[in-house]
Amino acid sequence: MVPLSFGSLHQDAFAWSPPWLSWEVSGQHMACLFAWISFCCRLLPSTPFDIGKSQLAIYFQGFILLCLTWVGMSWMQARNVLGDEGLQVLGRTCKELRRLRVEDDEEGYISQRGVVAIAQGCAQLRYLVLYLCDITNAALAMLGQGCVHLTDCRIVLGARFEGVADLPLDDGVKLLLKSCVNLTRFALYLRHKGLTDQGLAHIGLYGHKLKWLLIGCTGESDVGLVHLAIGCQQLERLEVRDCPFGEVGFANAVVAMKSLKYLWVQGYGATESGGHLLALSHPCLHIEVFPPVPGQPEQLLAYYALTEPRTDGPPELKVLVSKPT
Repeated sequence: MVPLSFGSLHQDAFAWSPPWLSWEVSGQHMACLFAWISFCCRLLPSTPFDIGKSQLAIYFQGFILLCLTWVGMSWMQARNVLGDEGLQVLGRTCKELRRLRVEDDEEGYISQRGVVAIAQGCAQLRYLVLYLCDITNAALAMLGQGCVHLTDCRIVLGARFEGVADLPLDDGVKLLLKSCVNLTRFALYLRHKGLTDQGLAHIGLYGHKLKWLLIGCTGESDVGLVHLAIGCQQLERLEVRDCPFGEVGFANAVVAMKSLKYLWVQGYGATESGGHLLALSHPCLHIEVFPPVPGQPEQLLAYYALTEPRTDGPPELKVLVSKPT
């Protein structure tokens, strides 16, 4: 379904439109614009709406009018310039919302207040993406209790703001996963010390239905990664960024996760020989190691393939193929 989007439009895109459809959307023109939106809502009640970076995002009164008019909206994509207040309005009015994506913007921020508002008002959510400046364990717990139907949840804790006091988030992640029993896709990109090895163990214990997982700046050692791997037996795709794991931990994790088909790692404790990775005994598992370059850490890519290892990589790419024992 194509979203009703203003985010990617330029002012020139409205050259064909009548005078009342003004790009500045202020005053009388704003009322006309939202009357038009109301008309579209009646024709296509399930059409997704994308605020994007258009000027609608900074007209808070207009956003309120939109939510009051489009109470049956099921899909919204916006930027965090809406702030906590915008999510509070969304939670009070759009009870049928099923998909919500709020991306990062340098001009805005969302904290635990916005998360709590969504948890209290949008009980039908299935898909949620939030870029946050602050979060607490209590807010994550409330999100799990209020949005039990979530199947895809992605939370990113940005680094632009300091002073996140309620770290680590072990208990909040535990209660979130414990309540959202149908969760199959989960992303958690925090800050260093945002999640301990115990928190990773909680993901393994309560995320047994996960098929895709992305973790960033989480964990303390290989122990946490292995506990996660032992529990997530349905996991097919794992992506890891800036976590303190080494080759031994990844080798043990791959062996433990019987359903894993794809592993991507950026930043890990690599050795020059990669000997621990060679110890993997899965047949047809191809391993590619990218050495670090200026501004970017080493990377590891492991995937299953019936074909021969690829030969079109750069000269510095190291390709390892594990053989069955």
